[in-house]
Amino acid sequence: MTRPGALFEGAPTKGFQASDPFTIEKAMKAMRMGAVNVGPLSCAKNLLVAFAPGHVEIPTTAAVIEHPKHGIVLWDTGINEAIADPERANEYWGANVHAAFGPHAFTREHVIDAQLDKLGIRPKDVRYVVYSHLHLDHAGGMSYFPDATHVVQREELRYALWPDPWTRPVYCQNDFSNIRKLKILEIEGDLDLFDDGTIRLLKDSRTYDRPSVFGSQLIKPRSYLFGRRYRPSARRI
Repeated sequence: MTRPGALFEGAPTKGFQASDPFTIEKAMKAMRMGAVNVGPLSCAKNLLVAFAPGHVEIPTTAAVIEHPKHGIVLWDTGINEAIADPERANEYWGANVHAAFGPHAFTREHVIDAQLDKLGIRPKDVRYVVYSHLHLDHAGGMSYFPDATHVVQREELRYALWPDPWTRPVYCQNDFSNIRKLKILEIEGDLDLFDDGTIRLLKDSRTYDRPSVFGSQLIKPRSYLFGRRYRPSARRI
């Protein structure tokens, strides 16, 4: 078993020691971020963009951030393990949803807890889980992290629990079965997560359906913007 943070093995940490007074400059130099593959989907393009022709393979990713002061921060949690089990998948998502999104290549090894295990990160090591939004390919692993603080926009949380009929299929209520047992940090708009400039959450106002989904940004000197409209990978800005 590798140590927690092995995803970032070999990355320079010069200039930062745990005993040093915390400064944003040192923290930003010591922060590490990587992405893990939490499952492929296959569906008609018009499920994503109205009237778009053809078929598309969709990668689903989650980001793992190693913060020098606040520990492991997870961005999104992928698809629930039930979808990898042919006997449970239709009941969990519903037969029509399962058929529409085609998770046929999704296996138990794609699930977020299995991906973190490969890195030597246990679910209890995760301190914060930040959600871009709560669709079934982003919030499926929510219940794997009962000890974490789950960070989500207030509007998105309320919408996910009572969505409009036309978006209801992509909000799997089974994903939220333990949500009232979790520590939820509901936010409204932008937020400096640790109040130190290292991780800033920016509400995404460019979404097509409603302005409740948000993105996240790590600011200078190592800046990334990632979220709903920047899948499947982090983007340097």
